[in-house]
Amino acid sequence: MPTAGTSAKSDERRREVVTAAISCFAQKGFYGTTTHEVAQSVGISQPYLYRLYPNKQALFASAIDRVSILMTEALNTYSPAPGGAGLLRNQHSTRRATPTPRSSRTRPSCAS
Repeated sequence: MPTAGTSAKSDERRREVVTAAISCFAQKGFYGTTTHEVAQSVGISQPYLYRLYPNKQALFASAIDRVSILMTEALNTYSPAPGGAGLLRNQHSTRRATPTPRSSRTRPSCAS
């Protein structure tokens, strides 16, 4: 029997849980978010969440890691290229990047 947490399916589940955790932590903060809420927003049981992450602190650390990676990628994508020409200018675009309105973003809802 494979070790718990080593399959591709559990890796995908971890990504889903971290995405939900990011949303919950953003809405309610560390102390206001429960692992039960995170599990519920992904549609798994709290005991299964604890098979994926040993505790709330480990889940929070994974969420911070994911956000750090996303921020680094965004900064690298939109930072000025050597010589002062930014990415948007290199693509010959004069329009500014338009952010997605908050209301149209899809994210797991955190139980209230």
